[in-house]
Amino acid sequence: MQLENTKTMENKQIWKFEIKEGSIRMPVGANILSVQSQGGRGMIWALVDPNAEDEPRWFAVVGTGEPFDETNMTYIGTYQESPFVWHLFEWKDKQQDNGTPN
Repeated sequence: MQLENTKTMENKQIWKFEIKEGSIRMPVGANILSVQSQGGRGMIWALVDPNAEDEPRWFAVVGTGEPFDETNMTYIGTYQESPFVWHLFEWKDKQQDNGTPN
């Protein structure tokens, strides 16, 4: 059993994605591990299957103190870009016809 788990991990890599509002193309099944600032820019690190097809994943960036509706959103993490603190959310649902969040 342990050999199977090790073999599965050999197919995975950790990739970095720059945070931007809207969609970010990631391999299907990408598992977000961390959100941090690097070089003054927000970044996502995710465990991915490098052979998987890409898909758009939709994100919203919210500043501390900004009003917003978190309906259909999942909190991902918080990062700083001095002097601002940003909070990253992922949309849970997307419209199938045009790929934009509901």
